[in-house]
Amino acid sequence: MRFMVAHRTPALTGLAEAVETAGDSRQVLGLLAFAGLALVIGLRAYRVGAAAVLALAVSWVVADSLKALVQRPRPDLALIPLDGWAMPSGHAARTLAVSVAVLVAAGWSASGERRPAALALLWAVVAVNVAIGVFMVYLGAHWPTDVLAGWVLGAAIGWAAGRLCSVRARRATRSAGR
Repeated sequence: MRFMVAHRTPALTGLAEAVETAGDSRQVLGLLAFAGLALVIGLRAYRVGAAAVLALAVSWVVADSLKALVQRPRPDLALIPLDGWAMPSGHAARTLAVSVAVLVAAGWSASGERRPAALALLWAVVAVNVAIGVFMVYLGAHWPTDVLAGWVLGAAIGWAAGRLCSVRARRATRSAGR
């Protein structure tokens, strides 16, 4: 945390604030929801869409409940005004939960012809999630352990939601029942 504070720059602060503002913007979230819905309908990936929505809802409720239970104060070094408790990071939990749920539910693997695309998508997902977590610490909204706790929570919820709605899991269940 001290390292982040000591290395703040106007350009990086502007970028971090823009990302945080966009992540909390109803317009941006609405646009992302519309784009996600269009993608789900266009690809007929209804289970994947259901996994994303389930992961988002559950991670939101669980992260907020844990914040109320833990009641860890936010750092004193915040660059942006924030309300509420810090642990776990809701941003980190929600973004990773949705990311993992989509990847697990889709059953994407990094093999064959799709390997380059799958790996590029995986690296993009990792980069976005790391950037969000780092920016939340950089802005002083969270302690690093808040973000780590959010990632662990989000990964677990995303994996569970993805498995519940997984295309492969449904195929395996149907095959075993025959």
